[in-house]
This record gives sequence, structure tokens and C-alpha cells, in this order.
Amino acid sequence: MANRRHWPEGLSFLRTELETGLSFSVVALDANDPEKATRNRANARLAYDTALRFLERVALTPAESEELDAKFTQLRAALKKLGQTV
Repeated sequence: MANRRHWPEGLSFLRTELETGLSFSVVALDANDPEKATRNRANARLAYDTALRFLERVALTPAESEELDAKFTQLRAALKKLGQTV
């Protein structure tokens, strides 16, 4: 893709964003307080959307792409459990 470029920090950023989203989703799923669940669900969704947006800007090797696909799949599943459409 023409707009993808070498951005070494990009892979680290994407990993961090996806892991953060997964962490927020776990907290949301385990929350007994509705406000806490709502806040953490929103943060998980924001992390997912941000990672998706930046994914297009990073050139990845096949192995990196596979790794991130797995993380996206995990986060997508968690967001679906939280009632999000992804």
C-alpha cells in the first residue's frame, strides 16, 4: 500500500494500543459498577479504533501482521462480549 511506510515505533505503538484495549476490556467485563464498565468499555473501543486507524500507516512483515491480527481478533471478541459492534 502506498501510504504504508517504515515506522519502527509504529509496531510498538500498535502492540501497546491493542494490549491496552484488551486490559480495559477485561476490567469492563469484570466490573460490578456500571459506570466503571461503561468507562472501560469506551476506553477499550477507543484503543481498538486507534489501532485500526494507525495500522494503515505501518509497514509490517508477515509475522508482525499475523501477531497483530491475533490481537485484533482477541480485542474484537472482547468488544463483542461488551455489546460493541465491530
